[in-house]
Amino acid sequence: MVSGADSASLSTNANGSITNNGNMIYNRDPLFVDAANGNFKLNCYSPAVNQGTLTNAPQDDYSGLKRIGNPDLGAYEYVYKFVTDEITAGTNPNLTGTPIIIGSSQIQNTNNVLYQGSNHVLLLPGFSVAPTPGAATVFRAEIGASACP
Repeated sequence: MVSGADSASLSTNANGSITNNGNMIYNRDPLFVDAANGNFKLNCYSPAVNQGTLTNAPQDDYSGLKRIGNPDLGAYEYVYKFVTDEITAGTNPNLTGTPIIIGSSQIQNTNNVLYQGSNHVLLLPGFSVAPTPGAATVFRAEIGASACP
C-alpha cells in the first residue's frame, strides 16, 4: 500500500527507485486482518486478492501455502479451502465464503453439495460424483457471489 500515490506519480518518480510494475495497490487500504497487531493476512474483500503474478514470485506464501493462478499481492495468500475427504451419503456440505475451493473428493449418494468460490472452483483428479443409479445426488459449483466468512 502506497498512501497518497497513484500510478502516474510512481511511474515518474524522480529518484528512480520506484517503478510502476502493475503489482501495487495505490491509495487503497489492503484490508489486512489485523495490521495493528501484526496480522498481515488478507481479508476476503482485500483489493490485493488475485492481483499478483507468478513471474519472479515465490511459489509459496510466507506461511507455506502454494500460490496458484493469479496469486495475491503481499506475503500471504488469502486462505482457500481444500476438500479431500469423501462426502458420504446423506451429507450436504455448502462450502462458501472463500475465493478458491479446491476439490479432489468423491461425492457419494443422496447429497446436495454446493462449492461456491468467489474466484475459482478447481476440481482435481480424483474428484467424482458417484451416486447409486436412481439416487438423488446434486452437485453444484458456482463462481461468484460468496460472502466473507
